[in-house]
Amino acid sequence: MFSETIELRGHIIDSLILPKVLDEILEGGGNFKIAQVKIGQQRADQSIARIEVSAESGGALDDLILRLRQHGAEVAEKGDAQLAAAPADGIFPNDFYVTTNRQTFVRIGGKELEVRAPMLDSAIMIDRGKERARTVRFADVRKGMEIVVGHQGVRVVPAQRATSGT
Repeated sequence: MFSETIELRGHIIDSLILPKVLDEILEGGGNFKIAQVKIGQQRADQSIARIEVSAESGGALDDLILRLRQHGAEVAEKGDAQLAAAPADGIFPNDFYVTTNRQTFVRIGGKELEVRAPMLDSAIMIDRGKERARTVRFADVRKGMEIVVGHQGVRVVPAQRATSGT
């Protein structure tokens, strides 16, 4: 059994993010153990949950983590994003991170960079010289561009339900 601890932050109860994540784990063939939950006491307070996710294989776990990231889950161990060079024009490296249209951050050199112009089904290109991250489509990728691969070091901001005072 392979496992990884994920963390959810935000309005995970009233936005139904926590139950969506737990359902996603079970539907994806995984198991979970809730290690810690801290529920916000006031409407404006955020909640935090740490969940140990397990699957039968490393590949199955990676697939699950990728699906959970769409709900804002982060791997608890924070490390830099992994990069690989595009092997040719119009070709992304194997295991490139597939983007969403949600606000996304990528950790490079211990620093979080906001990904510019988030869009669906693209990759994240890193320009180290300018300390910039942006999405890039297949047609626009050029040989040698540094592309994020895997899910480590990538953080997606989940959609949150509005919390009005009424």
